Amino acid sequence: MFGAMQEQPLLISRLIEFAANALDRAHLPAGSRVGTLAWNGYRYFEQYFGVSGSERVLHTINPRLAP
Repeated sequence: MFGAMQEQPLLISRLIEFAANALDRAHLPAGSRVGTLAWNGYRYFEQYFGVSGSERVLHTINPRLAP
């Protein structure tokens, strides 16, 4: 049943490539710090692997953290 199948396999390497390309288009150099405010979901998953896999540093922001 080809209608319900993906054309590409789910690989972490493809996820890193996809997310790193987006950061490269934003002109963020390697070593940049990237802050994220994302709840657990596919966007957080993309950021977690993509930012770290593209030689940048990911900082997760927790708005519920007390000062």
